[in-house]
Amino acid sequence: MPTTPGDLNQTPATTEVAATTTATAAALWDLISVPANLVPFSEELQAIGPLGPVGLGATFEGDNSGRSTTWTTTATVTSFDPLERFSWTVGDLNAPVSIWTFTITDLGATRVLTQSCALYGNPSGLTAAIERDPDRADAIIEFRLGALRSNMERTVVGLCQLAESGQA
Repeated sequence: MPTTPGDLNQTPATTEVAATTTATAAALWDLISVPANLVPFSEELQAIGPLGPVGLGATFEGDNSGRSTTWTTTATVTSFDPLERFSWTVGDLNAPVSIWTFTITDLGATRVLTQSCALYGNPSGLTAAIERDPDRADAIIEFRLGALRSNMERTVVGLCQLAESGQA
């Protein structure tokens, strides 16, 4: 049975990537806690416009482009645990479009930088595509997760390299 937007609100579609680095947790945190630092690594994310200081509850806008369309999202920082976790929710906090999270895991000599994304069934380009072609819902979701995963892999590797280089 195809996945519906309502199903996604019960069980979000998720993806996660990770990279190991010798960079310090502080160097990684300095990069991940500034959303504009993600732009150079993404084919989709074109710009970040902070709407205030970055911290728990702060909001920012993301300008995106892909598949012959552009869109702007508003996100709210929902987790701000220095040196450990930085998350933001896209859309309404009570009815999210997606939730994005970076975590830093300290393993002693190395750190693991993980980025995850959860997609929900609230109104978005994804849900519009599912509603247009409900018989292909699973394929649509997998395609979207694959595109996000590719950008996320470039992002975590790029951020780790930047943190290791001392340019953070």
